[in-house]
Amino acid sequence: MLRVACSSFPFQGLPLGLTLARMRELGFRWADLSVHHDPVWGHLQPEHVRQEPRAAFDALRRAREESGVGVAAINLNSEMFAHAERGHVEAVCALARRAGAPVVSMLAGDRDEVVEVRRLRDFVGVATDHGLVLALETYEHSPYRDPARALALTHVVPGLKLALDTGHLMCTGSGQETWAPLFPHVAHVHVKDAGPSWGEYQVPVGKGQLDVPALIASLRAAGYDGALTVEYIGPRPRDVHKYDVETEIRKMRELLERTLAAAP
Repeated sequence: MLRVACSSFPFQGLPLGLTLARMRELGFRWADLSVHHDPVWGHLQPEHVRQEPRAAFDALRRAREESGVGVAAINLNSEMFAHAERGHVEAVCALARRAGAPVVSMLAGDRDEVVEVRRLRDFVGVATDHGLVLALETYEHSPYRDPARALALTHVVPGLKLALDTGHLMCTGSGQETWAPLFPHVAHVHVKDAGPSWGEYQVPVGKGQLDVPALIASLRAAGYDGALTVEYIGPRPRDVHKYDVETEIRKMRELLERTLAAAP
């Protein structure tokens, strides 16, 4: 069953418990939790999860129980090619399994494709061993933001799925009309309205070019049954349109839920 989640990215000034509580106040029952090597961006850090797995899980368990918000996915930003990266992936996959999150999304590295294929094959194996799916994000600074390259990568890395990010794709010139080949390979979705220029990675709901009903219809036609994460990062200097992040998060949740309820 498709469900609507909220990214933890815009709540970095709050502790984990208050972050999930605030999501619940905004109408969400599911979270997409950032585990990031930079503490500015992550409520948990991969090294902490690796060194103190019980403490990390207990903190997450308490936050879930107190807020009533479950974890639909974990968004892992590891320190790419660091000595401990594989251990971080293993630890975060173990955390995701215990938390009941079926998907871990992450970014591609910036090395040549042979190295990247080897890296991702290894991490797909780690995720599979934990009963999870690994989804590669269609990220704007990655060569795999190009739908054709992202699709090709899924063919050479068996088991690799995609985390389709509407903002990253649209602002780098891959409009919604180019996504059709990706849908059968999608295991997670990050949703924000967006436009075709770099400064329009995230725009207020209705100000961009995202067709939410068409997106949901395409995902359903492909058999997608995962989460739709509302992922507004929060205002950034490059944004063409200024906005209040919580207002847009709520508006996108309401739009997604209306569309899901109206769809046959």
